[in-house]
Amino acid sequence: MQRGTVIVVLMSGEAAEVQVSDEMTALQLRRRAEEDLRVHLKHLVTADGRVLCGLRRLTAQGVAPGDTLTATVRQAALVSRIGSAAIALLKSDGSVVAWGDPFSGGTLTAMQEERLQDVQQIAASFGAFCGVTGDGAAVAWGDPDFGGDSHAVRHQLKDVKEVFATGFAFAALKVDGTVVTWGENYPGGDSRAVQSQLRDVRTIAASSYAFAAIKTNGEVITWGSKNPPVEAEELPAVQHIVASHEAFCAVTTGGRCVTWGDRKFGGDSHAVEERLQGVQQVVASFRAFAALTGAGAVVCWGDDRFGGMLPKEVEAKLVKVQQLSASHAAFCAVLATGEVVAWGQPEFGGQVPEHLQNRLTDVNFVGSSKSLFCAVQHSGHVVVWGDPSRQGEVEEVEEELHDVCSVCASSHAFAALRRDGRVITWGDPGFGGDSSKVALQLQDVGKRLKPRIKRSLSETRMTEKARSFAELQLCLLPAELKQSHLKEDGSIEDATIARWLFSWMAVWLKQLGGTRPEQLQVLLSSAPEQVQDALRSSGL
Repeated sequence: MQRGTVIVVLMSGEAAEVQVSDEMTALQLRRRAEEDLRVHLKHLVTADGRVLCGLRRLTAQGVAPGDTLTATVRQAALVSRIGSAAIALLKSDGSVVAWGDPFSGGTLTAMQEERLQDVQQIAASFGAFCGVTGDGAAVAWGDPDFGGDSHAVRHQLKDVKEVFATGFAFAALKVDGTVVTWGENYPGGDSRAVQSQLRDVRTIAASSYAFAAIKTNGEVITWGSKNPPVEAEELPAVQHIVASHEAFCAVTTGGRCVTWGDRKFGGDSHAVEERLQGVQQVVASFRAFAALTGAGAVVCWGDDRFGGMLPKEVEAKLVKVQQLSASHAAFCAVLATGEVVAWGQPEFGGQVPEHLQNRLTDVNFVGSSKSLFCAVQHSGHVVVWGDPSRQGEVEEVEEELHDVCSVCASSHAFAALRRDGRVITWGDPGFGGDSSKVALQLQDVGKRLKPRIKRSLSETRMTEKARSFAELQLCLLPAELKQSHLKEDGSIEDATIARWLFSWMAVWLKQLGGTRPEQLQVLLSSAPEQVQDALRSSGL
């Protein structure tokens, strides 16, 4: 690739033109585009729909000068799972906040907070979390017995693309398609028996005790406990895999379902095989599965006590189903009308109380904890039902639950993210229901980047040229340029980088309305002569 520019465009129409070179990675391009667009970006997407890998060079991914890439804005995300006792928040700026049981990942040390910057994704086991940073590092925290300590494989955790978790272990998928595992050995932490087969892996799914890796050719490799092997010929072109506690269901590109594992946990779907055609979504309770077909019908199998049997009176109501969700022992369907239908054990949300049925209208989506469902309406209000002993917990924060755009739950607590960037929590304090210790960090979690220059430069006095110039370098130069172009004494290595710095500072001044001569003079007066000449000749 010759030096040139690539245009990065947001869905809003805002665009940034970024200088690129042969050595530049997609991560470096993203960070430079963020500086110009003043938003945190998640993905860069090519014209043909490919998501760029941040750790690979642009040239290796077919990006050339003159190309236009679409950028998606990074949104804040809540992370937990049924079985966990803590909740983590991945903020839009890539930092992380955690609360709940401190032994299960509900607290972060200062060192962990420092390492958890520019985090792209987080996975949760039953007692720990692991985050993947933009530079491909994997940072785990929480109970070591649940994968919270990755020290034994730390040297292998480089160029990580994504991380996955069983209840007790983690698996990191690297850019080259290989896999690194750690945590308790028997539930997936030890992958030595299949390590030679873990090549060209596309993605990974997990039950409570086992992993299933999907390779680029559609082959599936499994390892862990309570998980019989699956024959490759049974799984042609797997699209994705869903797991109950001890069984898997693979959905093929043709919309078929192939299941394996303990039949008491839904590992045998032969009885409903003919009805599993054109499957669009599959969800799992502890011991059963529910599938949504392209026709909007629902098919269930597994343990009847955990929602595996669909009562006739309930099946008659399941018309034009849009979405399914599951608690520990019940299922819930959202219809095209915005109404909700539930089945399974009543104390786990399998029956909507009469006094709430009139409120469950215009539902957008439904989240779940172990024993409760939480319906979010298009208006952003929520309705909760399930375990009678816990159903009333939401009343303490009900007035604050408006404009909700997402919800997440541990076993016994919920967290809701509002459109204004505030997080509201409720439920068992020991499971994340009490977030008072991190309350200040749960405000405005999705804010845009602030300008690097926080006040007018005309109001800034610079009396020492050399000192001021060094300070500007250290504050404004991107991290990747600092590391590769600064000398030990903190000075800029060559005039090309200095020219870049002062040219962009002038652009920022214009964006901030700072175009008065005295403001530009502040820059010029502290710059080396060759940079002053370059800046004057640039026309900025």
